[in-house]
Amino acid sequence: MSISQTAPETVVFHWPDAFHRGCDHQGHDVGHAAVAVHFPALLRLPQVSLGPAHPGWAIVRSSLLLSSLLIYYASLPRLDFSIAAAVYYMIPLFITFFSVVWIREPVGVQGWLGVALGFVGVLLMLKPQAGASPA
Repeated sequence: MSISQTAPETVVFHWPDAFHRGCDHQGHDVGHAAVAVHFPALLRLPQVSLGPAHPGWAIVRSSLLLSSLLIYYASLPRLDFSIAAAVYYMIPLFITFFSVVWIREPVGVQGWLGVALGFVGVLLMLKPQAGASPA
């Protein structure tokens, strides 16, 4: 199933990038190359249903993802880019926290160390000067 998703995603995500960079077509060519490589492998897979097992949850997840991206891009003209990027990079921290709170997912010491390291990185991105006083 991942091959069937990767090929169209590659085309969809690289084509607008190439278009916005002045119709360079480099990204478009990468997308075509990915489809050319993945499509024969997709034909060799056994016949399986590519539909989601629970369509309702897939629709909810897709709607939430779409709304989060739309809200993020709508906020870019109103926020400093460093703040918007820091919030975006905090997504793994929120996912880890909410997975522990809501679904009781166990997160080991290494996981929490990774979360802490990620949070330190976000703090450095927000205030990268050591000892700088606010203006």
